[in-house]
Amino acid sequence: IGSDMSYANLVGTDLSGADLSGCDLTGADPRGAAFEGAKLANALLVGARLEGANLSGANLIGSDMSGSDMFGTKLESARMSGAKMIGSNLKNAILLDANLTGADLEGADLSGTIMKQAKLTGTSLINANLTGADLRETHLYGSDLSGADLSGAKLGAATIQNAHLNGAKL
Repeated sequence: IGSDMSYANLVGTDLSGADLSGCDLTGADPRGAAFEGAKLANALLVGARLEGANLSGANLIGSDMSGSDMFGTKLESARMSGAKMIGSNLKNAILLDANLTGADLEGADLSGTIMKQAKLTGTSLINANLTGADLRETHLYGSDLSGADLSGAKLGAATIQNAHLNGAKL
């Protein structure tokens, strides 16, 4: 717990169920790795290469994944409350039923992302790219979507009450 794994080569590694809470994985390369059900609360994943990794059911509460490449990453039912993903690439990621309450996704690329039934209450999506994202049945209550690009996004049955949409492109 809390160990330094920064810049580690973890390509294809199976860390399912592992307790990596508070670990420093800054710049690590876990492309295609399995982290299903792993505990990564308060972990540092800044600039990590998580393309194609499976983090379904993982606990990422309070983790910092800013600037990470999570293209096509599977985050189904992941717990990510209060996580930071500022400027991260989540293009084509799967976040079905993920909990991103209070997360910071400012400037993140979420284009083509599947976020159906995700909880985004109070989430910062300022200047985020959500073009073509599937946001059906998501909870965006009180979220900040100022300057976000929602062109072609699917918003059927989404809860968007009290959300900030200043300058958002719909």
